[in-house]
Amino acid sequence: MMGSRISEIAPKLQKLMLLLSSNQPGEVAAAAAAIERALRAVDMDWHDLANTLAKSAVLSRGSGKDRDSNGSDWQPLHEYCRRHLDTLSSREQDFMTTLDHWHGDLTEKQRAWLDAIHYRLRRREGT
Repeated sequence: MMGSRISEIAPKLQKLMLLLSSNQPGEVAAAAAAIERALRAVDMDWHDLANTLAKSAVLSRGSGKDRDSNGSDWQPLHEYCRRHLDTLSSREQDFMTTLDHWHGDLTEKQRAWLDAIHYRLRRREGT
């Protein structure tokens, strides 16, 4: 279950991936090595990371049915995740509860986490 493994290290990967844009070659090399170690810790490699990012981007774009024209397209994903609340970690359950009362668009970080949870649940379900 690749999606759930990567969600364990997603915050760390986000920080490390930003370091890849450094103009200091040593920082770039150190960031790449740290990413490699983080991936290995969850039994993944760079190919798994690239595949996960590509699949997440496709799901984020959606087929149109999960998005509406005003950009407030996260509610259907949230509703789907709420229907599977019992399969989520306590931290993810708390996040879903917070979104119950959220109005407007999500922050980038919130949207990325919701997308990752939604992707993992859909993948588990086989859809």
